[in-house]
Amino acid sequence: MALTDRQIVNLKPTDKPRKVSDGGGLHLFVSPSGGKLWRLAYRYGGKQKLLSFGSYPAVGLADARAKREEAKRQLASDLDPRDCQRLEKQTKADSNANTFEMLAAEFLAKNEREGKSTATLSKSPI
Repeated sequence: MALTDRQIVNLKPTDKPRKVSDGGGLHLFVSPSGGKLWRLAYRYGGKQKLLSFGSYPAVGLADARAKREEAKRQLASDLDPRDCQRLEKQTKADSNANTFEMLAAEFLAKNEREGKSTATLSKSPI
């Protein structure tokens, strides 16, 4: 049976962790401390795997279901959803990373604003 938002809100922690199923491998993991985490159980390459989508208030029911469907599409394309998630996370981190060139250009722009000498400003940022 599919979960509703009211059922999720009313879930109380117990002395043992438990899983409340939503269907299609998606379940809400309720920890004894009260945390509610979205997880997807799936098989890839003959092995059982688990993919996390985030905590309940931050990731709503509709978002979790959309992420489940995206993971199912990746599995149908013979891609491991966990590897795709890691690659996306790494790509995002790389795009936000400070490169030496960016830091050097920022440093020279700061020097120019502060009125440093022209010899300092003419230096290449690389």
